[in-house]
Amino acid sequence: MVFANLYYEFNNYDLDFVFPEQSNLKCAVYGDMHSKSEKTNFGGQQSYPPPALLTYVQQSSGWSLDSATPTVTVTEIARPTPTSAQMGNHIGGCQVLPPLYISVFLGTGTGEDDRDASIEGTGYLTYTVVNNATYNIKGCLDFCTSVDGCVFANLYYEFNNYLLDFESVFPEQSNLKCAVYGEAHGASEKTNFGGQQSYPPPAPLTYVQDSSRWVLIL
Repeated sequence: MVFANLYYEFNNYDLDFVFPEQSNLKCAVYGDMHSKSEKTNFGGQQSYPPPALLTYVQQSSGWSLDSATPTVTVTEIARPTPTSAQMGNHIGGCQVLPPLYISVFLGTGTGEDDRDASIEGTGYLTYTVVNNATYNIKGCLDFCTSVDGCVFANLYYEFNNYLLDFESVFPEQSNLKCAVYGEAHGASEKTNFGGQQSYPPPAPLTYVQDSSRWVLIL
């Protein structure tokens, strides 16, 4: 098992009365990874006799087994600050919360000798830089939320990059990059260590530090 989908299913007679747990909280497990775009089963079956309501699904979350470790370790949970519009948004009497992200690996740190790598993988959408006064997780996840189809964010520092330091098209002039993807990726895909000559020689090559991964689950 490398992926689990946890969700509530309502108006299902078997769940309500047949199984001994009498629970409508279902856990489906898979041998491969899946993304938000594959959430296509909305219910819609007639489980109770008509005119009873059809089945429907709520709070469907996805949980992945990190490719680099034998067990799931949820190290961080982050939910971007809700906007006033989101705070007032309700569906069927239930408040709609902003997206929820988890991290299943963090970066190596920012010590003098720490080195890390950013993700090189499929489903790349775009990137931005966020304010680097702190390790700005919120800024990166807010950016992912704003990009259509984003389910994965990679946040990392890139050093010795002249464009980021002086000629960035972004007003922040920050070296804290946030790359977003339409697919989730594992630690084994952290393969971009930098190594480019951005400043004129003999300046040092670019390198990466503190590369963390955040996956959209809700």
